[in-house]
Amino acid sequence: MIEIETDNVQLELRSHCQKWLSFVATGDFDAAGKLIDAPNCYGINWGKKEIFEVVEDYFGEDVKINIHNRVLADCEPSYLERNDGGLLYDFNLFINDELTDLTVMFEFNPKRNRTFEVVIHDIHVL
Repeated sequence: MIEIETDNVQLELRSHCQKWLSFVATGDFDAAGKLIDAPNCYGINWGKKEIFEVVEDYFGEDVKINIHNRVLADCEPSYLERNDGGLLYDFNLFINDELTDLTVMFEFNPKRNRTFEVVIHDIHVL
């Protein structure tokens, strides 16, 4: 869960997503997974196996994969507020020194006052 503590909602969501990306980029998928509260609506928990399946599908299995921890402002981020009070934040991954079309889509589902459940809805090419 993430509790929004300031009026700068986008900054707090970006910070949470940046922390997740930093863990993924260093290969600490356990720590990255602790920042996610629930599987998506399809029952998928986005761990190392699921992330690398998508990345290998994008690049091919014979390419060495290096996910970079870039500042999210450089990753074409997008922020939306849903009608139900939920929040969406997504960004593209930098892999092998290039900005890809692979988009990580975070959902922040409202639970109580300014507290949100964190879910990765999908990682795919938009």
